[in-house]
Amino acid sequence: MSASTSADAMPHATVVFVGHHKAGKSTAVGHMLVKLGGVDKRTWERVERETSTRPASRYSWIVDRLRLERDRGLTLDIKLHRLALPPTTAASPGSLPLPSSSSPSSSSAGLVLTLVDTPGHPDCLKSTIAGITQADVAVLVVDSRPTVLDSPAFSGQTRDLAHLATALIDKRCLVVAVNLVDVVVEGDPAVAEQRFQDASETIKRLLKRLTPLPPVLVPVSALTGDNLTEPSPRMTWWPGPSLTGAVAAAVEGAPGVARESKEARDAAARPLRIPLIGTFKVGGIGTVPAGRLAGGSIRQGTSAQLLPPPASPSSSSAAAASTAAWDAAGGGGGGDGRLAAAVRSLESFHDARAAAAAGEWVGLAVKGVHASRLRRGCVVSEAGDRPARLAASFTARVQVLRDPTSKRPGKSRCLGLGYCALVHVHTAQAPCLLRSIKTFNKKGEVVSAAATHLREGDIAEVELAPLVPLVVEPYTDYPALGRFAVRAAVRADPDFTAAFSGLNGGGGGGGPMGQSGPLMAPVIVALGRVEAVKYMEPAPEPAPRSPVAEARRAAQPGQGAAPATTATTTTSPAPVAASPHVQAHAKEAEPASTSMSTAEATVVAVAAAVESSSIPLIDITSNGDDEGGHRG
Repeated sequence: MSASTSADAMPHATVVFVGHHKAGKSTAVGHMLVKLGGVDKRTWERVERETSTRPASRYSWIVDRLRLERDRGLTLDIKLHRLALPPTTAASPGSLPLPSSSSPSSSSAGLVLTLVDTPGHPDCLKSTIAGITQADVAVLVVDSRPTVLDSPAFSGQTRDLAHLATALIDKRCLVVAVNLVDVVVEGDPAVAEQRFQDASETIKRLLKRLTPLPPVLVPVSALTGDNLTEPSPRMTWWPGPSLTGAVAAAVEGAPGVARESKEARDAAARPLRIPLIGTFKVGGIGTVPAGRLAGGSIRQGTSAQLLPPPASPSSSSAAAASTAAWDAAGGGGGGDGRLAAAVRSLESFHDARAAAAAGEWVGLAVKGVHASRLRRGCVVSEAGDRPARLAASFTARVQVLRDPTSKRPGKSRCLGLGYCALVHVHTAQAPCLLRSIKTFNKKGEVVSAAATHLREGDIAEVELAPLVPLVVEPYTDYPALGRFAVRAAVRADPDFTAAFSGLNGGGGGGGPMGQSGPLMAPVIVALGRVEAVKYMEPAPEPAPRSPVAEARRAAQPGQGAAPATTATTTTSPAPVAASPHVQAHAKEAEPASTSMSTAEATVVAVAAAVESSSIPLIDITSNGDDEGGHRG
């Protein structure tokens, strides 16, 4: 208990590790945990036995614990690990100089880091974005081998990840770890130094104009541990900090980490918001949703409200059947989908807590909500203090990074009015209908007040209408819930496919499960910030039936007496019934012409499919020989 109490007194920060596939993210995180005491002796001995014939996987298996992940050699979802840095490590001599705006108190008191390992495979980009949105500092892990640095797959994926890290976190909070320097460090240190310099020049060109200052680059070897937590005697040519020292310095400059800073005080004063990263069902405890406090505070006994509501039971599954049974028994929330729950207890990385503040990761033991009703992207708020509300539409300022069809002459623009954008905001993803576009030049002057489409490089103010329940907040009121990215998928050209196959170690399958077929390359289309939100009005509670009407209904063949059974039946209705958002937007935007009705029906069908799918993609396909194909 004393250890957890001392850790609670330290500043908390979340560090996310991102990078292309096979860059060494999991190995770096696992090796840091071993070196800094984040792995207990029993776990380490078990991993050593299991990897006796695969020594190169020793440290990555500390993080990747699923059988499928170990067999395939890749990370499928984000992993969280807590690490307490003592004052001597947090303020090591190798650390970078602190920014003038930061306070040295956190380094003198130690530091608690939550390390987030993210997938590197492009097919898992959805989970990677969810991890990035919850971080204070990003570590971009880069493979220093020339064959990787020169590949189009590396340049395209690394640029997208850097865009996400600088836009969704902070431009000053990016550290680049140049990995695999150990390949030549033993043979000739001069060659290792030259490799690091060459890789640094390539990375600086790639990240040009993304950060106000040149990025912090640190040479490391994730497998051998060189320069991970302390300067390596085999890298005498490197005068800079270790990776841990560089991360500690970046954390010092991250806004909101120091508890006495203005950003931290503002976060504490905001209403409670916890975007859920996952939900667990623990024996003897019950439903445990988990996430990071974006703002506010929570304690035992808090009356919580959870939004958005679960997926429609029309997407038949075991979870939907369980949800229907729970609803029939009287569980659930309000008529507009709100779920009410009482917080019975709090826990943070197996430590019981009485309360938690902004920036901390917690698990909530809630009463009154079935586990099948919660999913990643739900938001926890306090019922009596400015609770979260669903967005009917929102206005945002966006910057278009890429339009896969913009360079194809004679082809229609895909980023036009009516485009169904797949928006990633906090831990949620939702298809949103593009309703209006107003473009600006770099000086902020209006170019077109009623544009019909967006081009690559455009800066615009757009109106987006979610087609599924979604919680967003204006960026000025709640930065963590007001930054978003727009993702799409393009059919990769042969050069990209060949490059990624080589980066992946061979094989023709494009997906993480090795499925055959053309490789679909997920790409980041745009980045944006929410400026204003139009909220949905709470739906009124249904009026109770009169005894006479109930008796007539019960007398009809095949009709039961309980209205909840009819409301939660698992028979498949029309796809539009999957979401009240889809019904509202389809009815509001219903055109007169037959062709437009078909297009609107397609958007509605896509929204219903995305809502019920675990890996949604908005496909923008192109032939491999088109000039607009994705080439990084």
